[in-house]
Amino acid sequence: MTWRAAAQHAFMWAIRYTPLPWDVKQWGITTVLRRTVVAGVALIPDGDGRILMLRARYSGRWIAPGGAVHPGEDPLTGTRRECREELGLEVEPQALVGLYAVAHTGVLFVAFRCAPLAGPPRLSAEHEAYRYAPVAELPWHLRVMAEDMARAAEAGPAVRTLG
Repeated sequence: MTWRAAAQHAFMWAIRYTPLPWDVKQWGITTVLRRTVVAGVALIPDGDGRILMLRARYSGRWIAPGGAVHPGEDPLTGTRRECREELGLEVEPQALVGLYAVAHTGVLFVAFRCAPLAGPPRLSAEHEAYRYAPVAELPWHLRVMAEDMARAAEAGPAVRTLG
């Protein structure tokens, strides 16, 4: 790993664990890194079509499992690694849902539909709770992804700009 990649990795960890408002963290990511950040998102449904959400300890926000892809890592491998770290379980991505560029942020989400979990998650220190939420209760950007997941079997993966 080069010094630049190591510095960017250290910066991302600092951003993750520093108790700052989310908009300040987003500004830091896009301003300091000045590159596109690729993040994998695991959309994990239960038997009723609800989506697994994690409550982030650092922000209190409900988020889907996943996170930033490390330098030299592909999005599928990064999503699996993040889920293993966050859930304590292996996930089985089944299909690409879509690519989502978030306007003016430099963030590109790569969303995967995953098989339901084999057991209850064992949360990492990053998260304080989990729940399965109906699609209508998801944050707007995850709701778009979950709705695309329902259509992806027929229409194929989506490519969208959010925001």
